[in-house]
Amino acid sequence: MHNIDVNEDPKGRELFKASAPVKASERFIEHHQNGSASVLTQRSICTQDLGLILLDPEDRVPTDEVIKYHETRYRAIVENSMDNIYICDADSGRVIESNGSMQRLLGYSRGEMERMTVFDFLDHPKDDVKAFIQRIFEKGTLKIKDRRYRRKDGSLVDIEATCCAIDEGGRRLLCVVSRDMREIKEYEKKLVEERNRAELYLDILGHDIGNLHHGIMGFVGLCKQFEGDPEKLGCYINSIDSLTMRSVHLVQNLNYLSSIASQPEELVEIDPGAVISSCIETVRGSIPWKAPVFEVDMPSDITVMADPNIEHAFYNILHNAVKYQDPQMPLIKITSRETGDGYLLIRVRDFGRGIPPSMQREVLNRTDLKKKHGGLGLSVVRALVDRSAGNVWIEDPNDGKGGVIVVIELPVYI
Repeated sequence: MHNIDVNEDPKGRELFKASAPVKASERFIEHHQNGSASVLTQRSICTQDLGLILLDPEDRVPTDEVIKYHETRYRAIVENSMDNIYICDADSGRVIESNGSMQRLLGYSRGEMERMTVFDFLDHPKDDVKAFIQRIFEKGTLKIKDRRYRRKDGSLVDIEATCCAIDEGGRRLLCVVSRDMREIKEYEKKLVEERNRAELYLDILGHDIGNLHHGIMGFVGLCKQFEGDPEKLGCYINSIDSLTMRSVHLVQNLNYLSSIASQPEELVEIDPGAVISSCIETVRGSIPWKAPVFEVDMPSDITVMADPNIEHAFYNILHNAVKYQDPQMPLIKITSRETGDGYLLIRVRDFGRGIPPSMQREVLNRTDLKKKHGGLGLSVVRALVDRSAGNVWIEDPNDGKGGVIVVIELPVYI
């Protein structure tokens, strides 16, 4: 047996220079540039003067050495693949072989896998699996989506797979190469979220802020028209001030909402009473043309675990409560109580125009709204409360006095 490197000519015939006279019965292992190997036999006449032998590729025959060479190589490829691969008997479903990725995904050892059938880990009815196997053998190869594996711990894994039918001397085998779709689906989910967020920002810039600026321009025009009327002029200036503050507040929330996702999650001990007191003073300063009345009943001996920026959530709730009440002295009631299961409920009640029941869930997540326009305050509230391992919702007082109740639930610090 000779080991020879050869180059193929355009006609597919190998030509090489022999290092010694060659007998017609001798065989040669041909090593290709792609790493494969074949055995060649001489079928043509030896030309001793030229030292050349013409070999026909049709005379390639397999040998145990070549078979072992290929088997070792392909086993190494399969075993080190990041894809999940297994081969099973198509009729019984018994697993014949599986690679390391498949075993790690399901949580079974190689020995455990070889004692299993596909019905043990495919989270689909047995009859459906059998019918699907038949379809694979009818088509030869089939790509599938939305399938699930059941892991050893009982959890489910979404996968996509390519299935190939194999006929091994009358024995029907099935080779399945699958891929865990959890990371891909999570990535797709984030892409959708980013797209919705980008659409939201464009919507705010094009509609919300645009409307506020148009309102400011309108009142500026009225000021020019009635500059000799102090009473009207003062009213228009207050309106300009209000619209400007709303625009500034909207931009602040937009900037904060755009950056919050990139900030690391952290929980710290917070005194909710002190935070709310600070927010009340900030709200008073941001809407100076109103004199809101705050009735506060907060415990002084209870702290909670929350995001360090949770103050932004309370500020937005109180700011909305004052902004959306018409009286010059709007009333806001703030109460709290422990739930008994480790949480503190903080309720903020206003007496303004209220929120329709059909919108009370949606306003907490502005990205779900396609045709409604308003602020981002409650979206910021939702984002911060979620990062604080808490919950937030809106209730209707149902007492005939109008307004809404915004409820924040935060874990008590122990």
